[in-house]
Amino acid sequence: MPIHNQNAQKPDHTGHRARLKTAYDHSGLSTFAPHEAAELILYSLIPRRDVNKLAHALTDPSGTLDGALKQNASQMEKAGLSPACAAKLKALAACVDAYRECRKNAHLPSPENARELTRRLIARPCPTFLFYGEDGRLAALCPVKGDLTGALSELIIRYNTPLVTLVVPEGCHLEDEELARLRRAAELLGARIDIEVS
Repeated sequence: MPIHNQNAQKPDHTGHRARLKTAYDHSGLSTFAPHEAAELILYSLIPRRDVNKLAHALTDPSGTLDGALKQNASQMEKAGLSPACAAKLKALAACVDAYRECRKNAHLPSPENARELTRRLIARPCPTFLFYGEDGRLAALCPVKGDLTGALSELIIRYNTPLVTLVVPEGCHLEDEELARLRRAAELLGARIDIEVS
């Protein structure tokens, strides 16, 4: 009968979330295994729990992130997600599908579609930037919960985009001074910003 060694060291996972987020910031998802991409998504749904095993359980049946997102809610719950998290992940999957469809059709989403994408992407509405490339295609959709002007400047440079739409959800008030700062920042970087209030 094996004896459990209480003094054996457990793997050190300290800072794992930060390392994964830093890796994403540096190289995007191109270097991520499917379970790592699933972990990154689960971080926003389950902020204070180790989600590694859950990410493996979600991606193991298909071996892909796409397969994990296409599971029905009961399969996600069987993998270990709560019903609420499964519903949020399904909403995110629907948003990803809508985003892909938008890119495939190469058209600018209307403000109504942009607001719907925003609602489907985030559980608690916050201001969201939509960045469009020179070809008019949606390049990125970025919710922001902090400094809007700083985020706008950084993301315009990152995506090298001439057009930005800021979708401000109902109940989220932006002062005129902040809106003026956003317009100045976009103008200084050679971009145009449209502001839509849902």
